[in-house]
Amino acid sequence: MRRWLIISLFLIALTSGCNVATWTRLSAQKSLAKLPTNLSDLPAQGHLEFPTIGGDAGFLDIQAGDTITVKWIDGPTNASKVIFVLQDENLNKTVIGEDTKQSDGISMEWQVPAHVDGDLFAIAIAGATTIRSEAAGTLSSGDLPPADRCVIGSSTIGAITIFDNPTDENRIGELDPGQYATVIQAKSDGWVQIDTSNATMDQSSASGWIAPDGGFHFSGPCAAVAQTPAR
Repeated sequence: MRRWLIISLFLIALTSGCNVATWTRLSAQKSLAKLPTNLSDLPAQGHLEFPTIGGDAGFLDIQAGDTITVKWIDGPTNASKVIFVLQDENLNKTVIGEDTKQSDGISMEWQVPAHVDGDLFAIAIAGATTIRSEAAGTLSSGDLPPADRCVIGSSTIGAITIFDNPTDENRIGELDPGQYATVIQAKSDGWVQIDTSNATMDQSSASGWIAPDGGFHFSGPCAAVAQTPAR
């Protein structure tokens, strides 16, 4: 009787628009009720490892739209449940993933949404013990980049300086964090010419140049960007 009851409930869930993935997310979200108000109050073990595009002073920039792998290095080996949680400055929490197969290490795949702003923790429950990973820093993802063209964005918490040309290097404006500029061309020495439509300009110019050490990253279909020899 119990077996048929379980099957019946499962079929009801499917026909009502609830799938197994949804059940899994709801189960993970329920785990938050057992956690302290501030996840930093939990004992810590190990740290998280994931790709970033920059950062400074305790802040880490991750690329909105990218799918990244988050690994818990030196995490526990006897956990019955592991969830990955974003905690914002108001201590609101959101479960963004769960690892149900920890035999190959604790990790998750995460497609980074726009406007992430919070601290990422991995939380492990092992019997009566709950531990967390060390906080990596406050994550920020900004806007999603345009999908149809090659752009650059800031890889730091500061703006990117825009110059009039690679030779004179006179500052003419800046590209603020969270803004993207369309790439016109790139030189083999690393200088990049951009469209300044989204930039804050000190003097009017339809285009400008970014230095190789300007603290930027590329996004979008950039393989076809014309590269010119350095002068």
